[in-house]
Amino acid sequence: MIRENHSAAGGYLDRPAEYWMSFVRSDDPTERRLGVYALGEIGSVEVVPALEAALHDSFSFVRVWAAAALARAACDKQKDAVLALSAESADSAGFVRSLVAWSLGRLSYQQGGEAAAVQTLRVLLEDPDASVRAEADLALHQILRRARRMGLDD
Repeated sequence: MIRENHSAAGGYLDRPAEYWMSFVRSDDPTERRLGVYALGEIGSVEVVPALEAALHDSFSFVRVWAAAALARAACDKQKDAVLALSAESADSAGFVRSLVAWSLGRLSYQQGGEAAAVQTLRVLLEDPDASVRAEADLALHQILRRARRMGLDD
């Protein structure tokens, strides 16, 4: 299921998906990260293949943003996104691990994946980097609060 998008007619920042797909193909990893973010905001069926391809980017921070964007763009891909994010939770860069935690806390989990996200976040609670632990703690509480509101057990 592709999520309804508030900006589908105008794309993102009034640029169509094709424009942002060119960013995903850029040689610059920062541009690729911007492109996957924009495609996640557009959220149409046409962006899913580009986001799935970006999950294999050579830069971990692009892969993390691609996974988060994929989960936002296609609800039925959330489990795949959680698995991709969880795979990046062992990255050597603290900012990447922190971004993993931040992203896991902001997914809607409309199609599942909460258990894998909670498991990853519990591991990140023991991370040597204080910012990673803080993001993991916040994300874990966000997920568990939503689960309680929906009547689910943690």
